[in-house]
Amino acid sequence: MHGLNLMTCNPEKMDLDDAYKKNLKNEYKRVLFWAKRHKDFNKGDIEKRIEYIYKKDPMFIYNKGSDIVKKFYKLYGEVRSEFHKIKGFTHFKLIKGIVLLAEVDAEHDIYDLLLNFYIKRFPEFVICIKKNNKIYFGTGKKDIKFRFARYKDKFYTIDYNDFENLIKYIEYNVDKMIDLGKFKEEYWRKYYDSQYIKARKNIKLAKSILPKKYKNKIDLDFEFEKLELETKGTSQKKITDFLD
Repeated sequence: MHGLNLMTCNPEKMDLDDAYKKNLKNEYKRVLFWAKRHKDFNKGDIEKRIEYIYKKDPMFIYNKGSDIVKKFYKLYGEVRSEFHKIKGFTHFKLIKGIVLLAEVDAEHDIYDLLLNFYIKRFPEFVICIKKNNKIYFGTGKKDIKFRFARYKDKFYTIDYNDFENLIKYIEYNVDKMIDLGKFKEEYWRKYYDSQYIKARKNIKLAKSILPKKYKNKIDLDFEFEKLELETKGTSQKKITDFLD
């Protein structure tokens, strides 16, 4: 009895071990998916070191006391944070009733993720994201192909100089344009203002949600203009200010 290996004789224990190993592998793949997109991921042979340690001991993924694991999760967190911030604050300009264009200057390699998100959200539009002199674009529409553009990772790429030609091509090849009625771009500004509740104003929270570093990554002029106006009317209160 004493020589019996319970690990190999207990089916429930085996299932638990297999499930745990699967969880370790999924966690590793999940963190790696985001960390690899970081602009500094290839510095210092991080990928090779992480892969080597993981193969020797998959449990390392939970050892956040290790410097390399902390670095791994730091890269992961910074990429995810940028993706979710930009995803939430990106403004699109409507062109010809079917093209949505936004200018985004992301630090990390997240353009395919942004496109994929917006294509699923607005499948009947052609989503275009401009970075420097490049346009990354794609659509959920099945009735149009872009054979002239470079296709990779489920999206297309063209030079910004060819953007006007892209618009003309879309106009010519799309059978039915989207009827947006009397839609105007300033409608969202009115909606933005309508959500303001003066009694719940919290400048500190607003600044933490809208960090200045994103001002140059995406078009946030309107939000910062509103924040600045509200900040001017806010001063530090002392306890005596509330006493008669």
